Amino acid sequence: MDRMSPELLPAIAAFAQVARHASFTRAAAQMGVSPSALSQTVRTLEARLGVRLLDRSTRRVGLTELGRQFLDAAAPGLAQLAQAVEGLEKPEVIVANERDIAPVPMPDTNDSWATTRFMDPADLRHDMHITIVTFKPGGSIPFAETHVMEHGLFVIEGKAVYRLNRDWVEVGPGDFMWLRAFCPQCCYAGGPGNFRYLLYKDVNRHAPIWK
Repeated sequence: MDRMSPELLPAIAAFAQVARHASFTRAAAQMGVSPSALSQTVRTLEARLGVRLLDRSTRRVGLTELGRQFLDAAAPGLAQLAQAVEGLEKPEVIVANERDIAPVPMPDTNDSWATTRFMDPADLRHDMHITIVTFKPGGSIPFAETHVMEHGLFVIEGKAVYRLNRDWVEVGPGDFMWLRAFCPQCCYAGGPGNFRYLLYKDVNRHAPIWK
């Protein structure tokens, strides 16, 4: 398996809560989200990993063998992250210009989708991230992704169609979108030029990831 993106950590933590409670309902109550949103997050994680982590039935939720192996491997890291959050110092003030930061292409997208990051995603001192996301014409998020955090998007330039839950919405410069936690989303850059938006999202604010 390739090295996983740090952005998968909230989904892994959500999976760990479901495994711990053997229930989407009880895990969702612990995390303050809906069971359906939590289920979608775990399904998205399974799709990204290419394995089935949970056996689902009407009465209970259990780990598959691969799910148990994955949880055993992830549990120590989740516990260390939970302990590391306590006592963190405030981060330094960041003053930056996107021209000074090289965009990072998303793997397996033929450089059609790139992100300019102003904060280190692995730095747990931050409770928010600001990035600029750029799609070349025809670039897309080819799957419905979800995030544990709320986030907002402000379109800087270009045109696209953006999926929010089940609806496709045409967006352009000056448009603003606010997405709740676990809102399924994807997009297609359909204009003649780059589609770019400023992305804000909450991070490191979710419920305890391991107890």
